[in-house]
Amino acid sequence: MRRAYLLPAAILLGILALSLWNGRTLGEMCEARSNEVRLAQRLAEADDWDGAIRTLGASYAAWSDAQAYLHVVGHHGTIGSAESLYRRALTLADERDRAAFRAELSELANCLQLLTEMEKLRLQSVF
Repeated sequence: MRRAYLLPAAILLGILALSLWNGRTLGEMCEARSNEVRLAQRLAEADDWDGAIRTLGASYAAWSDAQAYLHVVGHHGTIGSAESLYRRALTLADERDRAAFRAELSELANCLQLLTEMEKLRLQSVF
């Protein structure tokens, strides 16, 4: 009788392990992108617009490289919002509009944080 429960228990443990891995991977990726966004903001505030554009461009490239993974595991609305925010921030950086750039990067950082929060494994998200 106990052997009948081994396969379902192993499957559940596998799903739990994959969920934990996914949450950690997504969290690390979003944290790295958030750090790059904060660095771009500091560079812009120091009037190093070229550095800000390079940093934000590299962050956007890394974000774009992960699109297949993100669309499988993430909320499509949040991913689409982050994509739009990246593009608008890059445009504002080209225009050297510090106030609008700061606001856009703040919104982008919040969007990345939201994506991480949505994928965290918590008791509330299970029940």
